[in-house]
Amino acid sequence: MSTGLELAPRIDLLEQLRDKLRQAWRQSHSTPLIRAEVAAPGLDAAAWLAAQSPGARGYWSDREQSFALAGIGRADWIIGQTPAELPSLLRELHERLDGSPQNIRYFGGFSFDPLAPLNEEWGAFGHYRFILPRVEVITRDGHTVLACNARREEAPQQVETELAGVRFPAGPPAGTLPALLLRTDAPPRDEWARRIGDALGQIGEGSLRKVVLARRASLECTAPPDPAHLLLRLRARAVAAFHFCFQPDPHHAFVGASPERLYRRDGSRLSTEAIAGTRPRGATPEEDARLCAALLDSEKDRREHAMVVEGIRSAVSPLLADIHVEAEPRLLKLSHNQHLIVSIQGRLRDGVQDSDLLSALHPTPAVGGLPTTEALDFLRRRENFSRGWYAAPIGWVSRDAAQFAVGIRSALVSRKSLHLYSGAGIVSGSDPESEWAEIENKIAHILDLFPHIPPA
Repeated sequence: MSTGLELAPRIDLLEQLRDKLRQAWRQSHSTPLIRAEVAAPGLDAAAWLAAQSPGARGYWSDREQSFALAGIGRADWIIGQTPAELPSLLRELHERLDGSPQNIRYFGGFSFDPLAPLNEEWGAFGHYRFILPRVEVITRDGHTVLACNARREEAPQQVETELAGVRFPAGPPAGTLPALLLRTDAPPRDEWARRIGDALGQIGEGSLRKVVLARRASLECTAPPDPAHLLLRLRARAVAAFHFCFQPDPHHAFVGASPERLYRRDGSRLSTEAIAGTRPRGATPEEDARLCAALLDSEKDRREHAMVVEGIRSAVSPLLADIHVEAEPRLLKLSHNQHLIVSIQGRLRDGVQDSDLLSALHPTPAVGGLPTTEALDFLRRRENFSRGWYAAPIGWVSRDAAQFAVGIRSALVSRKSLHLYSGAGIVSGSDPESEWAEIENKIAHILDLFPHIPPA
């Protein structure tokens, strides 16, 4: 990881950015949004984010490690405390993007279930929240820039005052994560078994084919965890993942390392995928190979994964002029787990919008269930905590492209509390003990980053 020591003096970078911003303000007479960029070779986006004062901070990087965005402050935003009407929300985003500089992106996300109320911990996020950061560090295909965004009607002096508060890392990021004191599980183990029994009963009756039950492990810390430092640790531990941090205020943040893309749109080209089935990684190459073979040979996991493929194919087919689905699942190997994955690609029909894609794809059968309506109704009645943004679409939208991941393998930081979320797909043949162990393995990539916690 770059330390940032090889950068030009920080005052020079900010002066260059101020000069370019003033020039853009003079030359851009009709665009609602203004942007200036300067090259910042060697600056690491996540390390830069960790150097900033706690407040409105955000981070996103893709699974291929070809794009990363870190942002602070808010140049523009669309935030809602009531459920989003996707067509109008996405239309408003694109109206602001049309005619604006090419590299402008709004990034944010939605709540998992618009019909479920948000509890106090999720209140700062709203049912939807998309931010255009004031200051950004963006790395794309190996090239890094420092950028500043503004609205035309803003006072330039206020923007420059915010720029003056930007910090730069003077060395490797410093900071530790606090110790964990107390753990509470929702639901507890006995209730978990009863809920799986209820789900299997409805599956046996035929009203459900699959439902994804989630658990929340709530942990009290000795001090508030710094979301940026948690992000840095996660990024180093879980490499093949979408890394994200959404911090609306100094006290709350949603942080994670998700393996799962909801979709990527480049113009009219769509890429999505079906992920399901889980095995841990082995401690030795031999054990890893054995677990890999067990997953590929598992009738239950292959059946669960086939449901997800079928659900996603059925959802996107009406929106596509052509579609290609991988014939056989392959393995997606992560730091703690491995999953079955199938890629689905195609070309969008004329007139298809991001709101159509989000409505069709969320929630996928990998985080909700089948049939979707019945599975969501089951979750509303059986889950006794708010999912908030867990398992929801999170990502970014630009003028000609968009990308969303599924907000799993994630944690909510709420002052001195840390809430870990994960789910298990329940199908015919599921066993409560095995599903409990699967979730323990899924949250281990975050738990292992903290000092020792007593056994659950």
